Amino acid sequence: MRARVSSARGLAALYAAVATAVDGSARLLTEDTVTDAVKELSGGPSWSGLPNLGARWGTGFVVDSAFRRLLGPRSFANSGAGGQFTFGDDAFGVGFAATANRMGGGGDQRAERLIGALRDSLGG
Repeated sequence: MRARVSSARGLAALYAAVATAVDGSARLLTEDTVTDAVKELSGGPSWSGLPNLGARWGTGFVVDSAFRRLLGPRSFANSGAGGQFTFGDDAFGVGFAATANRMGGGGDQRAERLIGALRDSLGG
């Protein structure tokens, strides 16, 4: 039997509930809390010595950057091993998740392609 931590549908619903009200329920985080979460708190070269690829982090979340282009300044995200990626954006009212059944390696572009398609569909 294979253990499942979460599904893309469940993660997208969680991020949607953080970004906006879902099914008549109040959103999980207030607009002020999301505003705090998307403020850049760190960026630049990592402790590992890798070059500065432009990654930025807010309070517990990856935020929109040249390294990980999301929908805009109100996007907040997390990534996982193997190409998993989740984010929400309260300006667009979006919850997004991509999970994979196979590990990706360095340069894995699966999530970036999906995010790009979503961005294009929203006119960005």
